[in-house]
Amino acid sequence: YAEYMKLGESKEGKGVQAEKKAAPGFLIMGKFKDGRRKISHQIGRSGIQIDIDYATPEQAAFITEGLAEINEWGFLWHTTRSHCALKPRIRIIVPLDRMVNGDEANALIRYLALTLADDPEEAIEIPDLVSFRYNQIMYLPSISKGQDYNHGLNDAPVLKVDEFLAERPDWKDLT
Repeated sequence: YAEYMKLGESKEGKGVQAEKKAAPGFLIMGKFKDGRRKISHQIGRSGIQIDIDYATPEQAAFITEGLAEINEWGFLWHTTRSHCALKPRIRIIVPLDRMVNGDEANALIRYLALTLADDPEEAIEIPDLVSFRYNQIMYLPSISKGQDYNHGLNDAPVLKVDEFLAERPDWKDLT
């Protein structure tokens, strides 16, 4: 793990890091026309992926131990290759009850991000900004030799998109 993290200190090393992360493949909870991952080709998303890159260990535990509001809905989670106990890196995958378009996906990630901590101003700082990109891929889990890997299932109801957005009538307002 330390060797892997040290690679990020140089431009060449960052390329090696990217290769190692990409080796197992990637996922995106979406459907595309013609097999092309372009925004203009995306038909919709069937899940929301949130990279928890800026959580303290206490914030990460708050989420994975079922105390955060996001635990009202079912999700899978796993640690990522850059994870360590002092700097947690967790990916959350929230399945949806139907395919959503870009505007709906954007609203869902914004509102779900606010459920990661009790204080919304604290919560919005926890996810990596790439989580807010409609066509963002996420690497499949991988670890370095000797690195801990954690994962879990929050066994709760699937997020019902129409109900969720109806409870937030201003969801189209981006201001």
